[in-house]
This record gives sequence, C-alpha cells and structure tokens, in this order.
Amino acid sequence: MPHLDFDPRFKYADRVSSAADLLYPDMFDARMQSLVNKALARFTGKVRKHNASLGVTLGSIKQSRDMLIDRTYKIADILHQVELDHLLHNRKKSPKQLARDRRQALKNRAGDFLEWEFGWLPLVEDIKASLGALCVGFDNRWIDASATLVDQASQQFYGTMSEYDRRVLTEQELRVCIGANVSITNPNLFLANRLGLLNAPGVAWDLIPWSFVVNMFTNMGQIVNSMTDFVGVQVVNASTTRSAFTTREDFLFAGNAPWQERTTGYARSQVWEKRKLRTVGGLPSPSFEWKVPELNLELALIGISLVLQKLQRINKLFGNNALNFSFPRIG
Repeated sequence: MPHLDFDPRFKYADRVSSAADLLYPDMFDARMQSLVNKALARFTGKVRKHNASLGVTLGSIKQSRDMLIDRTYKIADILHQVELDHLLHNRKKSPKQLARDRRQALKNRAGDFLEWEFGWLPLVEDIKASLGALCVGFDNRWIDASATLVDQASQQFYGTMSEYDRRVLTEQELRVCIGANVSITNPNLFLANRLGLLNAPGVAWDLIPWSFVVNMFTNMGQIVNSMTDFVGVQVVNASTTRSAFTTREDFLFAGNAPWQERTTGYARSQVWEKRKLRTVGGLPSPSFEWKVPELNLELALIGISLVLQKLQRINKLFGNNALNFSFPRIG
C-alpha cells in the first residue's frame, strides 16, 4: 500500500522507491527462527507449569549432601571464631595478617554466593516447583504463546555524485504465534515429566560442569530438553503463524553540498506491507541459535565470583596457600 507525496518542482521524484523491493524476503530467516524458539519456550512453559528438576537434584545428591555438611561446619566455625575474637580482642594483627584475612574474606564471600546461586537456590526452587506440580492439576485446553520483535533501521545518503540527499527509514514488526489443543494421555508420565524425572538428556546436560555458560550464549538447554517436553500429553490442531509488518519511508530532498546540483523540492514515499504465513500439522522444533546474555546484577555477581575463584587458584600457583572452595551443582 504505497503513498506518494512530492513537490512538482523536484525533478527526481521518479527515483523514490516503490513497493516492488519492499517484500520481507524470508519468513524463515534467523530473526524469525529466534522468535519461533522464544514462542515455543513459552508454549512449553504453559504446558509444563510448575516444572521441577528432581532428576538433576538426585543426580547431584552427593554435592548437595556435601553442601549441607560444609555449611554446618562453617556455622560452627563462625561461632567458634566469635568466641576466639572475644578472648583475643586485644591482640593486634600485623599488616600481612590483615591482608591475608581480607583475601580470605573475599574468597569466602565469592564462594558463599556461588553456593547459594548453584546449590541452595536450585534446591529451594525444586521443592517449591515439586509441590506445585503435585498440588496443581492440568486442564485439557487450547494453549497459545507468542513472541514479537520490533526492528528499526535508518539510512542517510550524501553521495558525492548525488543530485539530492536521501533518508530511508524502515521499521519491521515480526511476530510468531504458536497454538494447539493440549490434552493429557498418561497422567503418571506427565506428572513424572513435570517433576523432572524422565528427561535423562536434560539431566545429563545440566550436570556437565559449565553447561550454564553454554546456555547463556546459546539455546542448547532448550534443544536438549525438547526431546521429552511433551511426554504424556497429546498435541492436536497445532499451528505456527509467522507475521511480518513492514513500514518504510523513502525521503528525497534537495541537498546543499557544494558538489551537488542545485535542486528544489522533495519527494516522499510511504509503503506498508503485511505478510503472514501459517503452518499447520505439528509443533516446530527448536533450532540452534547464538544469543547475547542478559545483562543484570545477578549475572554480574556470578562473573565476579567466578573471577575471584580463579584468581585464588592462580595465586596458589605462585605460592599462595589459601584454600580452594568447590561449590556444588552447576548446570
């Protein structure tokens, strides 16, 4: 749907772009596939609400046990240290001892945070999610989920051989919607899957050290877990709808550079286009993609804590005898 507006004095009005080259080229490009992954993740989350990870918890039971024992000893050490400090409060420490204490304190706080982030927090969340899975039922119903991306680009041209200046503003709104009727076919399998007891590939992936770093930059976790996402359920009348709404404004106007021809007036075209593609017959599969990690305080603290842990190990190679802390489950 084009709309043209121009000054009759502008002799280059015929060079304004038309709708012929506006078509969104590929409804399966990388941006659309990324939206499919997001919409599919939200759809799966609605089907498997109150999803727990008991399989990972059981797989790392030794680390969880060691974490509980270690924390108990640390609490006892704190109480013992308070008693010693009370008895020796008049003793002054040397600068070297104070510096060593500061390094040890930084290391301990980094270890405490990582222990909470990868040990206590997943354990508490698993208990909460397990209670939700056991207490909240699932109603057979229609489920849909969507993901949207708004992309805007602006280009300005001042070519040395151009008789005019040009500005092109393009805005696209991309959207993917996934919907289907979901019903329970095997309640026992569905419940076990919600509790995280059937997803052997996902459990194995989560138990691999540093897999959480891979998940930060890719969607490998989603791909691995998709193998058992819909165990015990039936998905019918599924459809995936891809939509692309594009708006572009092409504005040509007289320039004032010394090398440009003296022209008068302007020409402007505004074009709108909407494309929609619907696929029926089944749910899409997640595709591999690289992604930029979300920047937040929690991620920053994890990074700082890991750096402090590595620095302690490097220092040990050069003669620092500080103890290394090993934290439980990462995944």
